[in-house]
Amino acid sequence: MSSYVVNDQHISYILAAALFERYPGDYVDYYWKPNGERRMIKGREQEVGQILLDQNVRSVGEWYKDSTNPDTQPDQGAVFSFCYTGDLTYRPVEILKALDGFAYQAGDTPDWYETEAWAIVNALRLRTIRTLPGYEEATTWGF
Repeated sequence: MSSYVVNDQHISYILAAALFERYPGDYVDYYWKPNGERRMIKGREQEVGQILLDQNVRSVGEWYKDSTNPDTQPDQGAVFSFCYTGDLTYRPVEILKALDGFAYQAGDTPDWYETEAWAIVNALRLRTIRTLPGYEEATTWGF
C-alpha cells in the first residue's frame, strides 16, 4: 500500500466538475462548520484547490510519519495551480471515481471527516450522485 500527493490536474478535474452547471445557478457549495457558513466553490478555485492539496499533503505525511526515507516525505510547501481541462469528460461515474481516488490519498489524517477538504469532497459527491441516471425518477425517497 502506498500514499502519494495527487497532481494538479486531478484536483483541477474535481474543481471543474464542481463548476459544471446542470442549469443556471446550479453551483456546488458546502457547509463549513467552524464558522457555520455555506461556502461556494465557484470563484474560489485556486483557494479550494489549495485546501484539497494541503489535506492531501497532510495525509501523505501522516501515512509516512515513521519513515526515514526522504523520498516518502511530501512537499509541505506545495502550491496548487488550477489548470482547467475543458476537453475532459465529466460523467457522474468519472467524477465519483476522481473523488474516491482523491479521498483515498487525502483521508489518512485522524481528523479527515472534520476537515474542509472532506466537506468539499462530500458536497460534490452528493451533488454527483443526484445526477446519476434514474435518480430523479426513483420513487424510494420516502416509503
